[in-house]
Amino acid sequence: MTLILDRRAELDGPGLHALVAGVSRYPHLPGGDGAPAAQALGMQQLTSCALSAFRIASWLRSRADRLTAPLATLRLLLSPSADEERVEPALRGVADACTFDALRKSIAAWRTSAQENLHDATVFYFAGHGVQRSKGDAVLLCEDFGNGIGGILDNAFSSVNLYNGMAPAPSRAGIARTQFYFVDTCRIQPSEFSQYETLATGNLWDVELAGRDDRVAPIFYGAVPGSKAYARPAKETLFATALIAGLQGEAADVREVDEEDQWFVSYHGLVRTLAERLRQETAGSRIEQEFRSDGFGKDAEIHRLDGPPQVRLRLRVKPDDAVHRTRLQVVDDTGRCVESLPQPRKRHPYTCRVPAGVYTINASIEPPDQRFVDRPGRPRPIMPPSALWSRSMSP
Repeated sequence: MTLILDRRAELDGPGLHALVAGVSRYPHLPGGDGAPAAQALGMQQLTSCALSAFRIASWLRSRADRLTAPLATLRLLLSPSADEERVEPALRGVADACTFDALRKSIAAWRTSAQENLHDATVFYFAGHGVQRSKGDAVLLCEDFGNGIGGILDNAFSSVNLYNGMAPAPSRAGIARTQFYFVDTCRIQPSEFSQYETLATGNLWDVELAGRDDRVAPIFYGAVPGSKAYARPAKETLFATALIAGLQGEAADVREVDEEDQWFVSYHGLVRTLAERLRQETAGSRIEQEFRSDGFGKDAEIHRLDGPPQVRLRLRVKPDDAVHRTRLQVVDDTGRCVESLPQPRKRHPYTCRVPAGVYTINASIEPPDQRFVDRPGRPRPIMPPSALWSRSMSP
């Protein structure tokens, strides 16, 4: 069961075709139940990648009618670990295992679905082990990596082969021109690769040279070349956590449509916010993870929100002596007070969440104290993902 959702018959117009895959269980790596791989490349079992893919697929389904085009098809391949299945029992039996043969067939069917209407859109997400053969390379490893049949990377595929094979060509003039790719893997070159003259991956398809490539097709890598991608055991990967947060609103922008604000998430919005979210996810640890985005074309919307996203607002008063004498009020553009923070307060700076919008923040000294003055605010935009308001109460 790979095609877990198919709404093509009910849609009248463009649709979005998604392929999501996650591999945590590798039978031929240490700890697996298959014959050991001759070259394990220093890799172990994973405990987050299938769960991350499942969460991405679940998000796509939850936003099916708010995506850049309605969700038409969703293909899912998962190889979950036992730990992931304990955390999320819905992983059991929900999709076929992500072997190379299953993935290659699913990718072929995904491309066929997406080549009927150039106004369609596609999403591809893969989480699992990854390696690189060169700086610009990303090789994604399927469940049956290391099964001893063929070359080392026969059950793996190159993101470049995938990406280029989705380009317009004479045989696919109507292929979707809006495409999003998310590659949630490490990009380390194993030392064992130096022993070989060439290392070919499994081939998804032959790439045609002809055709004008006018896609809007950003590709997001969860790690920069030569670095690792990280996860918390039996939870989503750090990149998936950051990506979902961005999609849910941290990467949102606003535009006016028919005199009303319309909030949406786009390619450029994700580029702007993913780096900061990854820094937050790794704060206080020794690990470092950065994402890399490539691709070309104008900005492209991924989905529209139902309303303004929540913004984390931090309120800070200076000097310290004024903190417990200051009353703060957060007032929206209709004049309604949405947050009133009386003194004394045990926490400082104070953090709250408000819907994105325009607010006036007023600070007053109660009771009056000649050392400090009131600070009436002025309207200012409070935009995702977070905002800091700071005022000195000194004269």
